[in-house]
Amino acid sequence: MQLTTKQEKILSLAAKGLKDRLIADKLGISVRTVQNHLARIYTKIHTNNRVEAIMLYMHSDIKIVERQSAQDKKQKEKKD
Repeated sequence: MQLTTKQEKILSLAAKGLKDRLIADKLGISVRTVQNHLARIYTKIHTNNRVEAIMLYMHSDIKIVERQSAQDKKQKEKKD
């Protein structure tokens, strides 16, 4: 199971008991964006709800992958 760093951050905040509104406020994103991230997390880790996702997150080997923006990729290509 692989999550992006943003998805991991959202799931870690959810695991601390924060509701969607508080997660959104803390990260400076909309509540709907938080909900979309959570829905993608559930799909990736094959769960249907927040509790199952948090349990898997706390007790398993979920890999976190760094995503690069298009600008970061271009800068890296220029260096190479």
